[in-house]
Amino acid sequence: MNALHLTRLFICLLSMTPNLGVLANDSSIPQALRIPAPYSEKDIAHEYYVGLANQALSFVLGNNVPQLTPTVHMNQARAIVEMQKGNLDLFWTGADSQTEQELNAVRIPLDMGLMGFRRFIILSKQAERFSNIHSLDELRELVACQGTYWPDTKILKGAGLRVLDTPVHENLFELLATGRCDYFPRGFHEGPAEVEEWKSIFPDFIVSNQIIIHYPFTIFFYTRKSDTWLAEALEQGLEYMIDNGLLMDYMKNHPSTSHLFPLSQFEAATFFELTNPHLSNEASINNSRYWLTKEAFKQ
Repeated sequence: MNALHLTRLFICLLSMTPNLGVLANDSSIPQALRIPAPYSEKDIAHEYYVGLANQALSFVLGNNVPQLTPTVHMNQARAIVEMQKGNLDLFWTGADSQTEQELNAVRIPLDMGLMGFRRFIILSKQAERFSNIHSLDELRELVACQGTYWPDTKILKGAGLRVLDTPVHENLFELLATGRCDYFPRGFHEGPAEVEEWKSIFPDFIVSNQIIIHYPFTIFFYTRKSDTWLAEALEQGLEYMIDNGLLMDYMKNHPSTSHLFPLSQFEAATFFELTNPHLSNEASINNSRYWLTKEAFKQ
């Protein structure tokens, strides 16, 4: 199902679904919400979260959904600052207890935790080397690339993995291509799209399915502390989608995630489990309503 068909599906569902809250006729709802811009025209992951926010809000606000208006691309640290300054209304980033202290987190995993399953972008000439890695100690001999301000960086370093970080997303691919790092762990759905995007510049990139690192991790929506109406509307809409199987349908049909299903295609991979001490207790990582586990890859 392509993006157009997906949009039509949710419009149809919306027409049959009563508004879940009283905000649908609230004149105080702004006409627009400022969000970060994608890092490139091919950033389909950005469209995933924009589309999901629109769908969730539609079930609560009806025709009163504000226009999600991109500003400029920014890393997580800047997005937090801009939101606290009042220059940003909504953004999404990795679940992290420190960020949750500074902003209002909607603690519903936007990918059911798939972001915590990390596949590697590597150079094709390194494929055999990675196929011979069978323990974390062996992986610790290599160097991972990560973003300076990403919660993942703290998780990987905490597990004793060697990490080379940079604050500029695009520079990570150059570090990998030039051999300054050996692998680039990406969220489960991110790698193939990025390899495709960069193939004209770095044709030797591939996604390795031989090793999967897993730790409890996901993406949350964040709002300002004062925008409780927005956080509550997103929460209500997402809960409705989960109740009706619409979040899983969204994941199975969206261009950025559809290729992952069925998850059983990755059952033969070697899984390395890491802990994530940076999640808040409210993340409810043991609640199967919100979080997929390794068992989902065996079905």
